[in-house]
Formats: sequence, structure tokens, C-alpha cells
Amino acid sequence: MGWLRQLFSRRRRFGELSDEIREHLEEKVEELVAGGLSRKEAAEAARREFGNVTLTERDGRAVWRWSWIEDFAADVRYGLRGLRGNPGFTAVAILTLALGIGANASIFTMINGLMIRPLPYPQAERLMQIDRQTKDGPYYGMTLFQFRLYQRQNQSFECLAAYDMLGSGLNLKSGTEPELVQSRRVSADFFRVLGVPPSMGRDFSPDDDRPGAPRVVILSHKVWKSLLGGDPAAIGRPVRMGGENYLVIGVTPDNFRFSRETEAWIPLRMPEDPNNHASAFQVIGRLRAGATRERAKQDLNAASQRIRKDYPGVIDPSEVGTLVTSYQVRVVGDVRGVLLLLAGAVACVLLIAGSNIASLLLARAVHRRKEIAIRTALGVGRARLIRQLLTESTLLSFAGAAAGLLVSRWCVRLFLALAPDSTPHVPGVVIDSHVLLFTVTLAILTGLIFGAAPAWQLGRLNSAEVLREAGRTTAGAATGRMQGYLVSLQISLATILLLGAGLLLSSFVRLMHVDPGFDPRQVLTLKTSLVGPSFSSSARIDDAARRVVSRLQALPGVQAAAAGTLLPTQASLQVSVELPSLPAANRPAEDAATQWRAISPAYFDVLRIPLLQGRSFSERDAAGAAPVTIVNQAFLREYFSHANGIGQQVLVGRREGPQFADSAREIVGVTADTRETGLEEAPVPAVFIPLAQVPDSFMLFLNDLLPMNWLVRVSGDPLAFSRPVHQEMLGVDPDLVTSNPQSLEQVLSFSLAQQKMQTALLGFFSATALLLGALGLYGVLAYSVAERKQEFGIRAALGASPANVRWMVLRESSRLAIWGSAAGLVVALLLGRPLRDFLFGITPADPGVYASVVVTLTIVVFVASYLPARRATKIDPIVALRNDG
Repeated sequence: MGWLRQLFSRRRRFGELSDEIREHLEEKVEELVAGGLSRKEAAEAARREFGNVTLTERDGRAVWRWSWIEDFAADVRYGLRGLRGNPGFTAVAILTLALGIGANASIFTMINGLMIRPLPYPQAERLMQIDRQTKDGPYYGMTLFQFRLYQRQNQSFECLAAYDMLGSGLNLKSGTEPELVQSRRVSADFFRVLGVPPSMGRDFSPDDDRPGAPRVVILSHKVWKSLLGGDPAAIGRPVRMGGENYLVIGVTPDNFRFSRETEAWIPLRMPEDPNNHASAFQVIGRLRAGATRERAKQDLNAASQRIRKDYPGVIDPSEVGTLVTSYQVRVVGDVRGVLLLLAGAVACVLLIAGSNIASLLLARAVHRRKEIAIRTALGVGRARLIRQLLTESTLLSFAGAAAGLLVSRWCVRLFLALAPDSTPHVPGVVIDSHVLLFTVTLAILTGLIFGAAPAWQLGRLNSAEVLREAGRTTAGAATGRMQGYLVSLQISLATILLLGAGLLLSSFVRLMHVDPGFDPRQVLTLKTSLVGPSFSSSARIDDAARRVVSRLQALPGVQAAAAGTLLPTQASLQVSVELPSLPAANRPAEDAATQWRAISPAYFDVLRIPLLQGRSFSERDAAGAAPVTIVNQAFLREYFSHANGIGQQVLVGRREGPQFADSAREIVGVTADTRETGLEEAPVPAVFIPLAQVPDSFMLFLNDLLPMNWLVRVSGDPLAFSRPVHQEMLGVDPDLVTSNPQSLEQVLSFSLAQQKMQTALLGFFSATALLLGALGLYGVLAYSVAERKQEFGIRAALGASPANVRWMVLRESSRLAIWGSAAGLVVALLLGRPLRDFLFGITPADPGVYASVVVTLTIVVFVASYLPARRATKIDPIVALRNDG
């Protein structure tokens, strides 16, 4: 254990070594004095004979173990003293690095929370999402019968579970007024697949999931606390939900989350009907220990072949296989592409910040030439010198990283504030040990990489030549070229980011100006659940809708009201379509489909959608009346080639199964196109059905799948009417509990949340990059002017005008900017393809955006160059020549 004693007694041993050397020198001095020399001459002779005391001490210490610890500590102390002695340089460097490292740490925090950090389920890496692969691409949904067959025939999964895609919610009555609880129907193995059993009570059993089984529910911890008072005795008691009694059998753990809104889980309790082709369920599974995703896919594909043989017609003819995807990948969804885009942007920001630091260190290196030369003359080796300089640059990067963590916290808050509601797993977005490790690693790499050029330059100095230099030291040509390259790199990277931000901004502006086909101003939207005996038929729902509309229109300030299965721009159900009145040769293909919406009569009036042909729905389109439908222009273009469709017959839903099959309907009207599936999507064929004429079996299916949406056009602020509308609807039926009141303009804005987020963040990072690039250009030019002060003084003395001197500086900046921006434009053109998926209405090579970026760069470069150029014209020739002569 001698090494341990050496480690903790180093200072004492170093002192003993110094004392021993001093005693040796004293003995030699006494010996020489005894030989007749004076004490002064003896001391000099003894030191000459002994050699460099400092080097001898260093070599002696190196014999002991752990000398590198002392050397490293000395390097750190020396570096801190140097940085403390130059506070201006240190502050600028730390701030620059804080922006670069902080931006990267913030995006990594998001990537870590959403893509790297496991989902909050045991062995979450074994959770897989199972979807159908069709000829046209992935189809995210499966029929219940197909799921049951996979459940019985799979060999790679411990268990499979299905859950409905949306869920309409249930009204839970625990007090005087029911409250809407967001519910989700799930198969019995749902919690076993996730590996999270209820914290109280029991899990679902297979018997709970059979048709006709008693109604049971597992509640979230939040609902149990807020609506049931956190009473443990509530488990085993019935609660009134959706007009029916449900037995509470369990409560989920407090930290359990599955999607943002789910608060209650109920069994499917649905029969296995091979004729039900509604693909309304998502399927997840937990792999067996040792099973792989590829093996699971092969097993399911084999099961598909058996199902095709044993149950013809169950699997859609367009289906070519199954998709088995990591559940975490499916949860992240579209956010993955945005995060990778932003990761590339912040990497550019860090490169610009690092280049700035390298340029500052190069400038500082010129003024440290004599200091380094003296240290070299005193015996400091090149390796030790380079290590010292890299230690200083790494100290700077660590300080920048510490400040960057503060910046990253602000950036993460900005990201979460801009993130759309669909952003998953937000509680996992925290600065944890992974983020700290990433930041430390980034700080080390930044310090070593961007400190390498100045360290290499100073490490190869010829100390003898430097010490012989007279007057002020100046930068060499190599330093000037290196600084120029760094500035050009910064401008190039800033150009790339500006082009990306400009393209996204232009795309977002075009998206904002898209005509949705309806008027969203002054329209209030609300949701209600129609699950329960009160809404067991289309006639009952239509009657409730009529009474609601009548009461709402009596409210002061309400102009019109209507109901619909889904709001505009929210993709509705896609159902099969047949046109029996057309000649056989002109009929749609078997896989033809259309968007389907059930609406009340005033729907088009509330949204102010123009009726182009025929008539709108009215009170006479009741349950017993002739079946009718209204289609949009896109439907006519797709199936009737712009011909007049009034009077034609339409059949929808037969391919989904008998319970969805509708009667042949006559087209009685044609409306203008609206953006049914989103502002970024072109209008698609759509049919509109009166609420009263929806088949009861179809309506019951919809009630479990979707909430009903209500639209109220008002005079004034829509949200101010949410409470009066809520009270009027409760007056019609106590189960008509409204939730999620929003203006229709808010709905449109939320649909653009992801585009808004990526545009805002990339714009912020681009502005940061441009600022850092401008500061880098300014710093290099200001340093160049200071170094060339004598030259400018001589030129002025020889008659050069201020304009000539100014042009010399601006020409240098223009050269750097032109080379940098040209390289950036070329690289941006080459990288335009990955950005194509994020754009709307423009191409990655949009000339308007490129011209705007060039103009912006020109202005910024001129502003950054003007102050150094102006300073060059103010140099007094006499002062410059006197100081540098």
C-alpha cells in the first residue's frame, strides 16, 4: 500500500526533496568556500555544476507514482489564473460556448426523454406495436377478429392486447353533476402486456372481456383521488358511468401513463365477428424472453397465411404482411424527424461557437508568444506545453457547459411550450445523468478539438527567435489564414441554417394562408360522450341534437349551432364507397374509400361552407325519410369527372361489414371543398350523412369510438359562451357533459403546432448561429485592424483616403463572406432532399428564400464589418508610427 501513502503524503515528500537539494547545494557551497572562493562565486559555481534545480525537482517527483495528478492540478491552477487575469476574453468565450453547448444539451434532453430513455414500463424494449402492411404503405389499425386470431396463433409474444384508437369517454357521476372521464376500451391482457398491474384491486380477467359480461372498470389514480375521494372502499363498489353501473375493480399506480388523456379502462366485451372489417384497434405485444422483432414478424406473417386459408375475406386483399415496430418508436412518431432536424441545427451552432473560440484562442496565442518562449527556455517540454494549453481550452469549455445547462433548461421549456399535444412521454424530458454525461463529453471534445489549433501553433514556436524579436509581436500569415478559414466556416454553417429556417418559415406562412374552405372565426367547439342508454339509437341522438340546437339558438349572441362526428381538418372515418348508378366500367375500384361524417342540418351554415348544387339537409331528412347524402367537389372530381352528381346513388360501408352497411343514398347536394384531413392535405372525397339516418349499429360503434362534436357560431369571444352552452346542454340531458371547449381557430392553430414548433426552434437556432457568425467576423476584422495599425498609419501618411482604408477592410470581410456563403448555398442545395418532407407549397430550392438569405447575410456582414473598417480610418499616423517604431 505504499502507493496510497505516496498519494496522500506528496506535499511532505516534495518538501523533503526540495530540502535535500538545498542541503546538497549548501554543502557544495561550503566546500567551494573552503577552497578559497567567495560565497557568491561559490553559490554560482555550485548551481552551474548542479544544473536546473526546477527540472531536477520535476524529474525527482516523476520517479514517484501519481505525479500526473500533481501536474494536472498545476495545469488547472495555472489555467484558472490565466483566465481570471483576462476577464473580458473569458466572459465572451464562456457566453459563446454556453449558447453552443446549451443548445445541444437541450435537444439531447428531448431526444433522451423521447427516444433513448425507456418508456415507464418494465422491460419496455420488449414492447412491440403490430400493424398491417398494405400495398399503399403501413395501415395503423386492425380488425378485432384478426387480432383474436393473432392472439391465439402467435408464438413469439408472451401476450397481445388490443385497444381502441380514440375512445369517446364516459360520463362519471360522483356528485351533483357528471364529469367526462376519458376512457379507453382494452382487451383483458392490456395491463399484462405493459407489465403494470393495478396498484389496488385486481386486473382484468378473460371473463371480463366476454360479450355480455358484467361491466367493470379500472380507474386512474387521478380519477380515484379527485372524483372518488381516494377512498379504498370504492374498489368493489359500482359507479355510474355512461348511464350504466360499472364495478370498480382496480386503480392504476400514481405514475402510470398511457397516452395523455386516458383516465379509465374498460374491457372490449365484443363478439368475434369475421364480417366486422372495421380496423378500429391498435395492437401491442410483449415479446417472449429471447425472441426478436424479426422472428415475431415472420411468425405473424405465417399466421396471416393460415388465416387467409382458414377464414377467407378476414384479411384485406391489399394487405401484404405485418409490421412489428418497437412501441417506443411508434409512440415518438413524427417527433423523431423534427428532433433529428433540430439536432443537426444545434450541431452547426456548436461548430460555429467552437470556431469562434478557436479564433479567439488564436488571437490570444499571438500575445502569449513571449510567455511561451520563456517557459520553453526554462525547460518546459513541447508535450507538457500543449497539455497545458489544452487544459486551458477545456476549462473554458467546462465553464461554458455549466452555463449551457442553464441555457438548456430554458430551451427545453421553450420546446415543451411549443410542442403539440400529440408529443408523447413529456414527463421523461428532464435533465438526468444521461444529459449530464453528454454535456461533459461534449465539453471535453469541444475543448480538445477547438483548442488544438492554438496549442499546436504555440507548441511549435522557436523560443530563441521569439526572444530575439524587438517591439510588439504580430500574427503570422498562418494565423491569419486559419482565422479566415474559421470565419468562412461560420458563415457557411450560418447560411445553411438560415436557408433551412427560411424554407420552414415560408412553408409555415403558406400553410397559415391556406383557405380551409370554411370560416373558423367566432365558432365555439365542444365535445360530449354519447355512450349510454340515452343515446342507443340514431333517432335518440338526432332528437337530442335538435333540442340542443333549439335551446342554444335561443341564447343571446348565438347565431347557429350544429353537431358532427368530427371537427373540420380532423381526419374522420374512411369507409368504402360504391356507385351502383354508374355504368359498370365507370364504377370505383373495390378498394375505393371516402371520408365519412354524420352531421346535423345546420352544419354547413355554422361553418359557412358554400352549397354549390342542390340543397342542404333539413328537418325532413329524418330516420324514416328517403336516405340522402351530400358530397363535396372532390367526390365529383374523383368519381363523376365533374359531371352533375345530383340524383346519383351512393353506397357506403358495405366492405366494413353488415353492421356498417348503409342503404343506397341519393346525392341531394354538393358543397365546396374543405380541408377535411388537415390544412397541409389537398381536399379529398367526402360524404355527409344526416345524423338521424345513420344505421343504429353504425351509430353505436361510433359512440364507443368517437365523442360527438358541437359547433356554435356566436357574436363575440367563443370561449365566453362555453359555460352557458354547457348549462343549456345539461338542461336537455344530464348526460350531455361537455369538455374541451375551444374556438375553431384554436383547433386550426393546434393542428399546426408541430410546424410552428419546428419553424420557431430552427429560426431561433439560426438567429443564434448568425449572431455568432457575425461576432466571429467582427472579432477577426477588429483583431486584423489592431494588428495592421502601423500599416494603416503608413498608408494614411502617404495620402490614402479614409474611403480607401475602409474599402480595404470591407474587401477582406467580403472575401470571407462570399467564400463562406457560396459553400453554404451549395451544401444547402445538396441537403435539400431531407427537408422536403417538412415543406408545404415550396421546394428546397425556392429562389425567393435563397435571395432573402443572401440579402440578410449581406446586411449582417456589412454591419459586422463597418465598425472595424471605421476604426481603421480613425488611426492617427503619428501615434501609430511612434508606438510601433
